Amino acid sequence: MSGREYSALPASARDDRLVVVTAGEADRLRAFENDGLLPANRRWLAACLRAYGLSAALWRQDGAVTPFLKVGRAWVCLPFTHYAEVDAAGASAAADGLRRCRPDAPVELRTAEPPPDAAAEAEYDRFVLDCSADAWANLSSRHRGKIRKAERDGLRFSVGPSELDDFYRLYARAMRDLGTPPHARRFFAELAEALGEGMTVATVRAGGTVVAAAAATVRAGEMVNEWAAQAAAHDAPYPMDFLYWRLYELAGERGLHGLDLGRALRGGSLHRYKNTWHARVSPLYYRRVGFSGTSRESREGQGARMVSAIWKRLPVSLSNRLGGLVRRSIA
Repeated sequence: MSGREYSALPASARDDRLVVVTAGEADRLRAFENDGLLPANRRWLAACLRAYGLSAALWRQDGAVTPFLKVGRAWVCLPFTHYAEVDAAGASAAADGLRRCRPDAPVELRTAEPPPDAAAEAEYDRFVLDCSADAWANLSSRHRGKIRKAERDGLRFSVGPSELDDFYRLYARAMRDLGTPPHARRFFAELAEALGEGMTVATVRAGGTVVAAAAATVRAGEMVNEWAAQAAAHDAPYPMDFLYWRLYELAGERGLHGLDLGRALRGGSLHRYKNTWHARVSPLYYRRVGFSGTSRESREGQGARMVSAIWKRLPVSLSNRLGGLVRRSIA
């Protein structure tokens, strides 16, 4: 935090454990690895700062650094992803400290473990295929048949930075069709630059047509499927099943512990689909302080439904241009 920012705060809100880093200071983040900021979190922060011009808050305590990003009015640990690789107890204390210093701003904490002595929503689950287990044997015969069918019909799996443009085209169209603003392409480019080998961009082609795509990161020794999309109209057999299976094989080849298929809202069709993989299911905990209403109410309110209906009618090119402007304010 700059001296001017610090002196402007009331005495009760000042705390030397809090450091604020602005978008133009992304290079400063590396120094905080000496205080306990995980390199993966530092790279995620840097990419978000550069892509969207956000500010970061770092809470230093007990040899660890808990990162937050300012998204809209709220400080979120961490936005644009399913959960943050942080200690839940330490992060919960950090969230309370940040809330004391910034009482006018809501705080959201996303963890894979429940925060101690704090109410946290567990609306989402994540699904992990363990690389040390025989995931193939655990699949149903019908599911194995889908993957074999895709292989017999010549679907082709490709991975690498060169797949980013094809991934983004499919992802952006899928988001428009869902009525959801897409991330800016620059966001993915900054992530790829910051994460390096820690980010995997993959596509599945039928002939020369991309029919499925995903972008995954590495967190806590697992490959995490962050974003995935499938072409709306195609004749290819089971491209998403083929994509997930090949990502699982790739995770094993790279010595990772497993493939996290990504989060899914409980009770939804995506949750039911991911359950068919017979993966290890774990809840995600979102602690939200200072918000009006719940995350479900924000997601399903009349205003949100109206925006979604309008967004579905936009040309894809306009959806892409506007998406980054909107997504920088949606965690």
